[in-house]
Amino acid sequence: MKRHFIYVNRKGRRYYLRAIPTAKGKTRYVFSRETASDALYRLPAGFVVRESVNGVVSLARKRDRLVRDGEVEVVRSVLAAESRLARYAVEERKDAIWVFEPLGPSPEEISKIYRIPLDRAQQEPVTGQYTPIFRFMLFDPVARTFYAERMCFLGGESWMGVHRPGPLRKLASMLLPHLGQESFFELF
Repeated sequence: MKRHFIYVNRKGRRYYLRAIPTAKGKTRYVFSRETASDALYRLPAGFVVRESVNGVVSLARKRDRLVRDGEVEVVRSVLAAESRLARYAVEERKDAIWVFEPLGPSPEEISKIYRIPLDRAQQEPVTGQYTPIFRFMLFDPVARTFYAERMCFLGGESWMGVHRPGPLRKLASMLLPHLGQESFFELF
């Protein structure tokens, strides 16, 4: 017996891939929490599953990657090196590496609020939401240089350049420690 294609997101929710015909006779692919008669048994050729940092699951066409795995790992390692930044999430998007700030209380705050041991608060599953706060845009794909932008909250949300283009490791090491600090708002 064939099994339907199932994807489990980071929050532990199961999703079934479905093919829905459009009014123009094309096929639209969606993920559903419930199985249905139009559920697929495998991914369509040329597509991949994508999951956002907030756990939203979608199907996307395969594309050439502009950002390399090692570059994403540079950003993750800089964040992981400082314990207060370990909760930040990183996502590759086309020609950029985005950094997301967690919304809601930290494990330390949860420990204090609910009066539970910190080690237990740190073991709670990651079910929170994230908001974009910083990104490194690929500037020169040959020299592998990036430029940095931070979210600007004045008069709505927009991006603001914070440093001239340079090597990713240097920019990440110099700028990411400002996340969650007053000095973040002085970056420009």
